[in-house]
This record gives sequence, C-alpha cells and structure tokens, in this order.
Amino acid sequence: MKLTKHAQVRIKQRGISDIELLLISIFGVVDAKNRMTLPERTQKKIIQALDKCNKMLVVDDEVSALITAYAISR
Repeated sequence: MKLTKHAQVRIKQRGISDIELLLISIFGVVDAKNRMTLPERTQKKIIQALDKCNKMLVVDDEVSALITAYAISR
C-alpha cells in the first residue's frame, strides 16, 4: 500500500510499527467510511495461529518450491 507523506508522519507520531501496518493491511476490514481496522476476533485468531508457529519449512529458493515441513521440538 502506498503511504502519503501525511500518513508517514502520523504513523511515526503514533508509534505504529511496520508489522502492525502489515497485519492490518492484510487482515483488516474496511468500513463504509474507508477506515481499515483489525477486528478483535481476527486479532485472537492471529494470536492463536502464532502460538502454533513452532514449525519449520524447508524451501528451494531457486524454483520457489516448498520441499518439506515439520514441527520444531522446544
């Protein structure tokens, strides 16, 4: 998403991180007034998914292929 200079200033002033911007832009919902928010229910689903992210993927960058996947023991 392209950021206007105004948006860049406000993001910096309000301490909004790059990861927050990314998550809201991917999973956010736009209302009738063009405001994008991340609903609480979606936030909870993201947190639950992150809690389960103790997995490892083995990839081949040359051909953009996923070779295998497995759980990481903690």
